[in-house]
Amino acid sequence: MSEGSIHEVISNASAVDVASLVQRLWEERGYETTLTFSGPDIHVEAVGETDEGATRTVRTWVDADGATERQLRVFVNACDRDEVEPHVVAAKTGLNSGVIPPGIATFDASGLAVELREAGVEPEDDETTEEEQETDWLGEPVDGDGDDADDDEEETEEIDRREAVKTVASYVLVGLGSYLAVERLSDYVQSSPEARAAIRRHMTDLRGRLPRMDVSFDPNVTNQTRMNEAMPSRQSASGGDRPANATRIPYHELAADTAAFSGDAVRYEGTVDSVKEREETFQIDLLVAETEADEWTDAVACRWEIGTLFDDSMSVRLLENETVTVWGVVRGKTRATRYERALPLIETLDITRTGG
Repeated sequence: MSEGSIHEVISNASAVDVASLVQRLWEERGYETTLTFSGPDIHVEAVGETDEGATRTVRTWVDADGATERQLRVFVNACDRDEVEPHVVAAKTGLNSGVIPPGIATFDASGLAVELREAGVEPEDDETTEEEQETDWLGEPVDGDGDDADDDEEETEEIDRREAVKTVASYVLVGLGSYLAVERLSDYVQSSPEARAAIRRHMTDLRGRLPRMDVSFDPNVTNQTRMNEAMPSRQSASGGDRPANATRIPYHELAADTAAFSGDAVRYEGTVDSVKEREETFQIDLLVAETEADEWTDAVACRWEIGTLFDDSMSVRLLENETVTVWGVVRGKTRATRYERALPLIETLDITRTGG
């Protein structure tokens, strides 16, 4: 390639392409180079050794818009501060000799072409256009092997990018539709007592067909009662099994040493503080300590398995602040969490509204 053609290529090249040529020029001379970007302008930092063995650092500013005298002086001062040699390449705009400060090497398209020719660096002609570049369906370039027959066979096996996007979009829409349908079904079940009752009835019927285990363990309850301790049968709970020996243990004694009363039958009257429904159990926190101002404080947790009480799945829903009477057996304490303190746990055998 002639010097004139190199000059033409440089004159029509972008600032990034010119910077790439400058970088190749210094690397051809044995320098290590780095590129830094500053707006439309690019700096090429080159570090190497001179023929005398001295370390040389050159900073080349590839000017894209045409630098003013003030900008050039700022660049030279920065290079002096960093102890690097300042160069400026203005391949497109050129530089007015009247604005060039002393101590700076400047190159226009012709000057850079001479340097490239001397270093044996020639611009590469990219004859492959964007339309001719073969890509896969992800947009990545594909290297051809020159065999047109093989290329035709591969084209029949490739997935068209647009079709792939349509396919992915259809999966996304189907997934979104399924998610919305499940959400609507969940909202319906949560808001409909009838639907919840029907589900529990079916679950209760299924549970009745499974063999009953004689050993149960709740990881959320501490101080588990030994299996040989007397306890009323859960089978009769749905029939309102109320222990005849049930007593009302003072709350401060029960809370202070719950383990000492584990397995004791108790009876408490109080107001419902909260209702909690889990996968296998219902639980109400019942305020049982009555103050002189007729207010209820200090709660016990009353828990029962779904299907053992209220076989109609709580068609008469317990509400907060409702006064009820609970019969049951002390089963240790619930597990304390970050948001809830541990409460004495009552395995509930029967519940009635006060006066029921």
